[in-house]
Amino acid sequence: MSQEGFAWWTRRLRRACRLYDETRIDHFRGLAGYWAVDATSDTAKFGKWKVGPGVKLFEALKKNLGDVTIVAEDLGVITPDVVEVSGVTPFGTYPSHLRLACELGKHRFNGGFE
Repeated sequence: MSQEGFAWWTRRLRRACRLYDETRIDHFRGLAGYWAVDATSDTAKFGKWKVGPGVKLFEALKKNLGDVTIVAEDLGVITPDVVEVSGVTPFGTYPSHLRLACELGKHRFNGGFE
């Protein structure tokens, strides 16, 4: 992906920006790190953690698209590497899906990436 300047991500997000005011990235944690399993494996038990594209992806998106509104889905285990990616992107810190849902429901919530 990075060798191509994240062209797939750029095309995908450009299209989403034409359709929506905000775009949610599901499984945001995979941009920091993800569990990789060989395609021939019968089970996911024997995978290994790999480093995701991280901030480089967001630098490419900022360069190619300018400012866009992204909501990061933070369901699951949010580790420090995910917090780091969410807090240092060129777009700034992303609102998490859970925090956004609580704000829309007028509830106070201090979770997510803060």
